[in-house]
Amino acid sequence: MRIHRNLSLLLLLLAVPLRAQDNGNTDILIGISPGMAMRWQQGTMHTTDGFYDCCAFTGGSGIGIAGEARVLFRLGGPVSLRVGAGWERVSSDYQSERKSYPILGQGNTVEYVDLKNDLGVTMSAAQFNAGIQYLVLEPGLYFTAGVGVTVPLSPTWKQTEEITGPPGVRYADGSFRKTLFDVDIPGTRPFPTLRFGGGAMIPIAGDLRLAPELLFSLPLMETQPDFRWSMSGLDLSVALMVGL
Repeated sequence: MRIHRNLSLLLLLLAVPLRAQDNGNTDILIGISPGMAMRWQQGTMHTTDGFYDCCAFTGGSGIGIAGEARVLFRLGGPVSLRVGAGWERVSSDYQSERKSYPILGQGNTVEYVDLKNDLGVTMSAAQFNAGIQYLVLEPGLYFTAGVGVTVPLSPTWKQTEEITGPPGVRYADGSFRKTLFDVDIPGTRPFPTLRFGGGAMIPIAGDLRLAPELLFSLPLMETQPDFRWSMSGLDLSVALMVGL
């Protein structure tokens, strides 16, 4: 949360000294907004490929890329309606330890090894957003809030296992690390989010504007109810907008 506050304060400080040329009076703005997406995962994921049940992974985080096509409709005064459709791809990492796991070693004797399991979750998603944008401070500092719907597109998990001890113990093929499975995550569903944040509209030339923005997202529902898996996040983007 301290990082979130620092980023928000930095965005505010950068936006205050800007000078607007037309006070944002264009009625319609359209543009694209590429950026970076950071996601924090909550819930406990129990991995399985339909045949093999392994481990429980609790909590994870990741970073990826995102982009949005955005339209702003000026409703009057400092208020605008904003709608957008976008795409993101984020990879997140989880870890789980299994200590002193029994295996059948040489001579059919029971041996104990330390195993480390890593889970990589990769999810592409479509996003549909709508909200209100409010001019807080001239020349262009604004606050925005609204709702969004994230639609997962074939999210996958890849689980790898590594022998960390004792020395000399290996898998049958001579390796220390192997992939257990790499499959789609079952039972995922679209989920709504609450989105809010701020930014600044910076005039470049004529009706062209640059809009750096920082948004937070809070889940209103799990994307996988069996795991109670949900995702909150932070989006940092710079939009290029043009007035019509």
